[in-house]
Amino acid sequence: MTDTSNPTEPDINELQKEIIKFIEYFAQISRIRVKDNKFIQEKIKQISIQRVKFRKFAEESISQGLKMCNHAEDLIVFAECCKDDGISKEDLTESLRLLLNDSKLYKSEATLLRKQIENIKNSLGRIAKEISEYNDEITKEQKDLSDRIDTENKKTDDAKSSAKRSKVVAGLGLTAAVASLPFTGGVSLVVFGLGTFAYSGG
Repeated sequence: MTDTSNPTEPDINELQKEIIKFIEYFAQISRIRVKDNKFIQEKIKQISIQRVKFRKFAEESISQGLKMCNHAEDLIVFAECCKDDGISKEDLTESLRLLLNDSKLYKSEATLLRKQIENIKNSLGRIAKEISEYNDEITKEQKDLSDRIDTENKKTDDAKSSAKRSKVVAGLGLTAAVASLPFTGGVSLVVFGLGTFAYSGG
């Protein structure tokens, strides 16, 4: 049996799966509440707009489905009429013409519906990408901030450690100078003081 399906038209089962995914996605988003993040608030607003469009698509799809059901019934009636010898060829031709016009109209409407759902899908994909990029950026900023904090903490710890070592050395030097005071007449204390000044100034 030859496959006459158009590869450019979406499979009905796949389309149904996509619609179910959208419904679940919108249900999850509707429960999110964010007060302090303007970016996320804006993205939720954009998703809500797509939700309204999806609802419109669903309503139009139901209407389209009902039209197609009626059209199928009309085709069945037409096929039965073709077996009736009492119906003229002209009447059958006119009925066929009307059915053909309806078929073209419904195909056009179905194509528009397909474009609607594709636009919704693409819009949601774009929003999801922007949120993902934003999340990556925030994660990087948090890591950079954490690294800077660690660096500053290390500098602070090193400074404290250096200050403690300087204090110990200064204390030992002062003790030695005071101890030698009786023998040097205070010269060593003056030298120590100048040395300390030079150390702190350099």
